[in-house]
Amino acid sequence: LLVLGVLSAYLILINALGFLVSTFLLMVFLFKGIEPTKWWMAVISALAATLVAYCLFRVWLGVPFPRGFLGV
Repeated sequence: LLVLGVLSAYLILINALGFLVSTFLLMVFLFKGIEPTKWWMAVISALAATLVAYCLFRVWLGVPFPRGFLGV
């Protein structure tokens, strides 16, 4: 239920924060909250996962992402 709640929040926040920020926060939560790990490892893993998703979908496939208030 916790993961479903976080994914629901992700769907709401992706339009406000944009793809990069909201995906990074989601991945940090999943890496740190669901499977406890060290903070530095969760942040690095979340950053890597976000960048891979961005490169795969935005750069390679050309899928448009929501831009948040930061414009990214």
